[in-house]
Amino acid sequence: MFIAYMDESGTHDESEFAALAGYVDHSSGWTQFETAWKAVLVKYRVSEFHMTDFENRYGEFDWQKYWFLPDKELRHPFMCDIIHALDPPKRLRVGCTISLRDYREIIPECFHKDYSPYYFLFAKCIEQLWRVSFLGIPPDEELAFVFDEKLGFEGRATAIFLALRDRRFPYSDRMGGIQFASSKKVVPLQAADLVAFEYRKYGEREVHKTGRPVRWPMLKLCANGAKGMLHHIHSDSLKSWVARQTYG
Repeated sequence: MFIAYMDESGTHDESEFAALAGYVDHSSGWTQFETAWKAVLVKYRVSEFHMTDFENRYGEFDWQKYWFLPDKELRHPFMCDIIHALDPPKRLRVGCTISLRDYREIIPECFHKDYSPYYFLFAKCIEQLWRVSFLGIPPDEELAFVFDEKLGFEGRATAIFLALRDRRFPYSDRMGGIQFASSKKVVPLQAADLVAFEYRKYGEREVHKTGRPVRWPMLKLCANGAKGMLHHIHSDSLKSWVARQTYG
């Protein structure tokens, strides 16, 4: 059994860019990953990894408060160790991004409640993972889907998944079930949290032309032959979607 672990980043109202991303690997590979990842958390006295907390030096990542050491002496080594535990070349990176500037400009406000940016990202990621299921894994294997919990969104997301799997996609027999879980209990979701955050920052740099350099964690996630898929939902796609809703 292959498993895709996926998480979102930046779908909140104040954000200007969002991503949904994660990794695909065989269940045996995820078992090895979990052992290595937990060892890094124990080493740095962290109970659970959240990239936003790490980036903002919040909670357990306020190391100066807890360890009484300069922040810079721990942040870089920790991130190097956590990416080493992830071992990106061993698993496939998959994700999708959307500009929330485009979303707010193009999608009429009357659609915002029922058609959150999360659902656009979710549907596109399911399409990417469908391709992985029949092109990227052995024919005798299935691909299961695990997404991080997102209260209020899970019912509609599940309905989208089932509609795509059962009615739209050919060769969908290798697509297994879907579930939503807590990253505290399901450790691979913490790796999905990391890549979703980095995909969001990278996508914003490319699409919004921020001029910022590519972040070094993103470079490390892509180093040493690591393979990945990244799709951006362009403004033209959003305009086409609106036209279909309006004119059928």
